[in-house]
Amino acid sequence: AALLVRRADVRRRERPPDLAAALADLREAVEAPEVAAGAPTPTRRRAYLLQAELFAQSGDPRARAQALAAAAKLTESPADRLESEAGAAAAWLAADDPAAALPHSLRAYALLASPDPATSLHAALRREVLTTLGAAAWRQRAWPDVIRAYHGLLEDPGPDAAQVATVRYRLAVAADRAGDAPIALAALRPLID
Repeated sequence: AALLVRRADVRRRERPPDLAAALADLREAVEAPEVAAGAPTPTRRRAYLLQAELFAQSGDPRARAQALAAAAKLTESPADRLESEAGAAAAWLAADDPAAALPHSLRAYALLASPDPATSLHAALRREVLTTLGAAAWRQRAWPDVIRAYHGLLEDPGPDAAQVATVRYRLAVAADRAGDAPIALAALRPLID
């Protein structure tokens, strides 16, 4: 399995790359008896990550999202898991499947609140997790999750300050739908002022 993954990587780097052969090698690596039995998780994870990269190159966002979701399940450290879940959520949103993105977003959000010091990451990844959670929850009409995500984004909008009006509007709508008028009014007040 490890050799198949390496060969797929070599095929990916050829000029021109042989994406079909590389994907076939990766499919065979994931289905190899020693990998299917669950033995070498790093090899399996590497195969899924390479698949995701190849699917991105070939323009298949759904297959890319599936590969990233599979890789996220095989991640062991909390910091890597957070990054993998956030990547899978963003990939599912890019594939226009917010229902599949929401669980990954929620797992990433839960890892943000983890007391593990390894998950105290830089602000950009925190914003990415909150943005992805907000977008997935908004599209699924999961109002409590919209409130959680956008409230967190308003605390530190960072370089995405241009999106503050959209975040405030969505937070206000979600709070209104959830029956929390004070949050809705507080979100809209700066826009009205």
